[in-house]
Amino acid sequence: MEICTCQKCKSFQFTNQDGQQIQGVLVSRSPRNRHWASASQTDGCGMHISTRISISEDSSNNNSQVSSDESDSSHSSSTHQTTASELTKATLSFMAWLHLSCEHSHQQSRLARQYLEQLIQSFQPSKIGIDVTKNLPVDIRTICKRLQLTPQLEKRICCPKCYCLYDSDLSAPSECRYKYFSQSSPCGESLFTQHFIRPLPQLKKDSQHFTKATNRLTLSKPHSTYITQDFLKWLTWFIPQVEDSID
Repeated sequence: MEICTCQKCKSFQFTNQDGQQIQGVLVSRSPRNRHWASASQTDGCGMHISTRISISEDSSNNNSQVSSDESDSSHSSSTHQTTASELTKATLSFMAWLHLSCEHSHQQSRLARQYLEQLIQSFQPSKIGIDVTKNLPVDIRTICKRLQLTPQLEKRICCPKCYCLYDSDLSAPSECRYKYFSQSSPCGESLFTQHFIRPLPQLKKDSQHFTKATNRLTLSKPHSTYITQDFLKWLTWFIPQVEDSID
């Protein structure tokens, strides 16, 4: 039902669901269009029907209607943000599951993101779908970080013989210095291995410097590494808000 406020109907009033007095008559769309067509013919204005439709209320009703519209607008905006946030989180979680559980590569993850973006735009052509697709990272590593799925790990150099640990920085010795006893000799096991870097074919062709075995580039890498995670950081990640609950 719609409100008709033509020349004849505007002299009537009715009470809406909120108990407010509204000027006009509740009719269906077809009778309302006929009323305005008849009114335009009688007054000779020739104005389009849609431009003549208006709801006339007194000042008190206008104030209450404005406040009602503002509350509806704020509620609609809040609902929109909640829906977009939930849909974004669900999409990111699904992409992380594809990468971590289904072992999708980075290239496959980017392809899956494109498919999901098209699906969201097809089923959510409104502003919600636009907001969701704009907030989808391209790189799967960024997605894992946003979902806090990337742990903070501590990496240290490990001796392959005695398993002594050294900090993974430039201060680490080339050979293990651990002593089983204060008077015993050091372990002496090499902590690093040398890897030769093969030059690119074009670079090898243009420069004879890289063709000589004595001048080949090398890269030092640890024989083995020991990776750990701080227990308190792991506990904070594994059980969110556990500290607040204990306190």
